[in-house]
Amino acid sequence: FFMCIRGVAVLAILIPQTKLVVYSLNNVKYQLFAYVTTVIITLSAFQLAGYFFFGSRVEAFSAALYCVISCVKMLLKEANIERLADGDSTMSTTFFLVFHIFFLVIHQILLCILIKGYLEEREAWKKLAELNNTPAK
Repeated sequence: FFMCIRGVAVLAILIPQTKLVVYSLNNVKYQLFAYVTTVIITLSAFQLAGYFFFGSRVEAFSAALYCVISCVKMLLKEANIERLADGDSTMSTTFFLVFHIFFLVIHQILLCILIKGYLEEREAWKKLAELNNTPAK
C-alpha cells in the first residue's frame, strides 16, 4: 500500500499533468480514509452474514478465509448466486441483491468524493491562474 502511495508521488514529480490528480486526492484524503474504513467494516459484516447463512451448505462460505475471498469476488462483479442458491435459494437471492445494491450505493459515494476533490483542486488552480494573470488550462 505504501509503495503504491510512493509510486503515485514519484509519478507526480515525473509527469506534471498528474499533479491535479494527486492534489485532488490529497484534498479528500480524510473522506477517502472514512470511505475505505466503511467499506472494510461493511464487507466484514457481509462476510459474517454469508458465513452464518451459508457456511455449512456452501463451500465458498464454509470458512472465514473463503468468506473473505467470496465477498471480494462478489464485490469485483463475479456473481456467485448459483453457488449460494445451492445452499439456500430464498436467502441467496436476498443476500445477493442486498449485497450488490448496497455496494452500488457505496461506489456512488466514492465517485462523489473523487469529484469533490477534483472540483476543489480545479477551483484552486483557476484562482492561482487569475492571480498570475495567465489563462487556466
